[in-house]
Amino acid sequence: MEQHYFSCYKLLGIQPSASSEEIEKACKKKWLEYHPDKNDGSSLAEQLFKQVTEAKEILLNPQSRLEHDYALGIKIRPLPAPIIRYEVQPRKRGFLSFVGTALALYGGVKLVASAFPKKRTYGKKKRKN
Repeated sequence: MEQHYFSCYKLLGIQPSASSEEIEKACKKKWLEYHPDKNDGSSLAEQLFKQVTEAKEILLNPQSRLEHDYALGIKIRPLPAPIIRYEVQPRKRGFLSFVGTALALYGGVKLVASAFPKKRTYGKKKRKN
């Protein structure tokens, strides 16, 4: 379908808020007015008759009507939604991962042994067998 820079609403003599019944009624009225048989085969009347047909097709299809309204500035095209980007965070490491890293960096078993001192008995004597 070709681009239409004329207003279908002005051609049919209706308001942009017109319903489909009002569009049909206006089209029938304009078809009778511009019919080539009533105008002795006038090329202008024939051209207007075809434009009324195209205007009806445009205005009765909701998507093409919306595009027509955007082109004429009757409606403002909405802005696109903002793009939201999510960054994947590295997985948090638990305590065991920390201990493993510490063992690898600072000498292994000695570090672990110094972190957990020997158990003391506080006054109890050890029995010898």
